Amino acid sequence: MKARAFAVGIMFAATIARADVRYTVTDLGSVRPDMSSHPCDINAKGQVAGYCSDIRGYQRAFLWDRETGIQDIGTLVDWGWSHAEAINDNGQVVGYAQNSSSDVNAFLWQDAIGMQNLGNFGGYSSRAYDINNAGQIAVSVHMPNLSEHAYLLQIGNGLIDVGGATWGTELAVNNSTEVVGQGIYSHAFHWSTASGIQDIGTLGGYYSYAYDINDNGLVVGAASYSGYSNYHAFAWQDGGSIQDLGTLGGSYSGAFGINNNGFVVGFAKTTSSTSDSRAFLWTSDKGMQDLNDLISPSAGWNLLEARAINDSGQIVGYGMNAYGGGTAFLLNPIPEPSSALLLYVGVIVALGFGTFKRIAGGNGS
Repeated sequence: MKARAFAVGIMFAATIARADVRYTVTDLGSVRPDMSSHPCDINAKGQVAGYCSDIRGYQRAFLWDRETGIQDIGTLVDWGWSHAEAINDNGQVVGYAQNSSSDVNAFLWQDAIGMQNLGNFGGYSSRAYDINNAGQIAVSVHMPNLSEHAYLLQIGNGLIDVGGATWGTELAVNNSTEVVGQGIYSHAFHWSTASGIQDIGTLGGYYSYAYDINDNGLVVGAASYSGYSNYHAFAWQDGGSIQDLGTLGGSYSGAFGINNNGFVVGFAKTTSSTSDSRAFLWTSDKGMQDLNDLISPSAGWNLLEARAINDSGQIVGYGMNAYGGGTAFLLNPIPEPSSALLLYVGVIVALGFGTFKRIAGGNGS
């Protein structure tokens, strides 16, 4: 009994020692040594889509997974560039790439098929920003009148016009066919087949951007609260008001991703300096936390921004690694210390109860 009590004590001490370390960090690397990598999305399987870029700004879309590492998923023309924006749970990737006319077209990439040109939909150019698990793609089209227009594309079923004239930039779509982005008057918008387009508004300033929406309809982004500057991360849901998620002490923050548990990720300033940026995790119970405080200092990372989070709590973003290089990172959650302790104690209790039954001659009934 004393030995077991001592073991529990050791476990408890170890738990306290690593209470603030909640994630391990993986460097996702790059498709070429001269390129830095920038992740844009992560799916339920932990696959990551994004792009790598060199000092000239030349980009290559990539797909990363644990089994194969990072891979270049190609371009629409051999000499062109490509940029991946999103990946769904089926491993389908969307983004945009240079075409044979040096214009930009939306693409869909699928394993064993490769990169498909989705066309320009009657405009000068197009970009695909998101794809849901049903294969519906949020597309922005640069129209002949030079405006941007948002559409929802279902392969084989054509386009759905999303709420008339919008800016149509940085679009996102959830599995309930709700679309968000930036609309007219530089305000974030929400669109659904049931309610049409809605102006999300701002935090008191002149503009707002909606960057992501989860399957519960919770929208996140960035909105100004004073004129054209001083913007904060926000959350909004249909029927509610826009909520300021705060900062890490500075004047700026922005929310890029949200999962179905309501966990939000993005970047925030810790001072008024525009160069002092930190990746954050926001939860309803703890508010905004600097992700740099939730990894081991010995990892040597400076996490600058978090771009997306899946329902397992895996987070992708961009930061500076231990060698001073800018690159994509993946954070994998460590089991909560309290949960690990409870599990350990539960095993000890179960073993003790089993011993008691054997001594008492019980059969467990």
